[in-house]
Amino acid sequence: MQKELYKIAVARNFRMEYHILESVIEHEGGEVRVFGVEIVKKQRKNGVLAVEVEAVENVCITRERICDFIITLANNLVTPVTLRDIVEDMIAVGQLATAEERLILDEMAQVV
Repeated sequence: MQKELYKIAVARNFRMEYHILESVIEHEGGEVRVFGVEIVKKQRKNGVLAVEVEAVENVCITRERICDFIITLANNLVTPVTLRDIVEDMIAVGQLATAEERLILDEMAQVV
């Protein structure tokens, strides 16, 4: 899996890093690129660096869609704590993958 820092958002007392996760998975005799997201929150508390991290893999199969999603996450300062719930909600309403893409992603999740 590859990880790429895609977006940084800075608030008053913390910094958010939004990463694209990219993997190549075998599917029906070929390879499919799948994308996920990782959020890292860094905050100083009493002189100590506190770091929170959450990642969700295999969210969609297009780089453009994951990039748009990450921009939305960063614009709303989404934290690691809420990432998984937001991804699940967006999947449920079909915002991150078409029905056909979702079938491929669900099939791959069963293999793993």
